[in-house]
Amino acid sequence: MSDSISDFQLQSYIFTSARYNFSVYEKRVIYRMIEIEQKMLDQEKIIKSPHKVETNLWGDRKYTFPVQYLLSTQDIDSETDETSKSKNNVRIIKALKDLKNKTINKGVPDGKNDYWEINLISSLEFVAGERFVTWKADSKLIEMIMDFSKGWRAYELKIAFNLQSRYAMRFYELIANKDKPIEYKTIDLIKMFGIEDKYTRKKDGIVVGYIYKNIEKYVIKKAQDELDKISPYTFNYKFSKDYQVLTIVPIYQPQFASAKFTKAKEKKIDLSKVLTENEYKTYIDEFGFTEQGLKNNYELFLECKQSLPENYSFFLFQEIRSALGKKREKVGPGYIISIIKNQLEQWKAK
Repeated sequence: MSDSISDFQLQSYIFTSARYNFSVYEKRVIYRMIEIEQKMLDQEKIIKSPHKVETNLWGDRKYTFPVQYLLSTQDIDSETDETSKSKNNVRIIKALKDLKNKTINKGVPDGKNDYWEINLISSLEFVAGERFVTWKADSKLIEMIMDFSKGWRAYELKIAFNLQSRYAMRFYELIANKDKPIEYKTIDLIKMFGIEDKYTRKKDGIVVGYIYKNIEKYVIKKAQDELDKISPYTFNYKFSKDYQVLTIVPIYQPQFASAKFTKAKEKKIDLSKVLTENEYKTYIDEFGFTEQGLKNNYELFLECKQSLPENYSFFLFQEIRSALGKKREKVGPGYIISIIKNQLEQWKAK
C-alpha cells in the first residue's frame, strides 16, 4: 500500500510536515528538484551537460542526472572502488523507487467532488554504464516544489543536502529561517518523524505510550548534535513536565552561514527586542561589549528573555560582577558569555 499525503497537506510545507517517512536519499532527490526550480525562478543557468531537464506542454518535468548529483559529499568521497559505487547506485535507485510508490492526493474519492492522485515521481530508468538516472515528476508536484523553493537559499539547500541523518534534515526544515520558539504536541512530532512504531511502551502486547527519554536521545539529540556541528541553524528544546509538548528554540550560527547572508541578517537584528535600554548600556559601558558583539549573541539573549524570569538581568549582572571580581580587565566578553550560558543552563536544569 503506497504512502499518501492528504488534502490538507497539499501546501508548500508538504516537505516539512508530511506524515510519512522520507529517507535521507529520498530527501536528496527532492532537494535537487527544489534547487533546479529555484534556479529557474532566478533565471539562472541550471546545469551543464550531461545534466538535462525537459518540460512538456503540460508542465511535467523529466530529469536526467548522473548518480553522483544525488549523492552527498561524504558519499562521493567514499567511492573508492566499484563495490562502493555499486552500493551508492543501489541507494539512489531505491530512493527513486520509494518516491515512485508514494502518492499525493487532493479531494475525497466519493464520486461527488473533484479528486486527483499522483505519484511523487514516475518513469524511473537507470543506465548502469554511464551511472545515469532518469525520472519524471507531474506538474502538480512541480508547482508545490516551486512554491517551496522560494523560501530557500542555495547555501541552505547545500547544508540540508549534505546532512547525514533524516532526523537532522527534518529539524533543519522546521527551524531554517525561524527565530521564534515553535511549539508542537509531542504526538504530532512523533507522527511527523514517522516513528509511531518506535520507542513505545507496551502492556500485554498493546502500545500504551512512548518512552520519551529514548525519543529525546535517539531522535532529538541526534539531530541537534549534527546541526550543532555544521549548520547555520540549530536549536535548543524543552519538554513540558508531562512530555506532551515540545518547545523548539531556533538558534542561528553565523560561523556556518554564507558571509553574504550573515551580513544581511546582522543588519536586520534589533537588539531592543531582547535587551532593555539599561541592559544594553550595562553590556556596552560596564562589560566591554561592542554592539556587533551583542548582535553575534542575539540568539542567546533571546533565549534568556524567553526562558528566564522577567527581571532576570538584575540577578544575572550580580552574578557576572561576582564572577569577574578583580580580574575584570583580564577577561573579555567571551568569558561573560560563558557565565550567561552557565546561568541559563542551571535555570533550565531546575
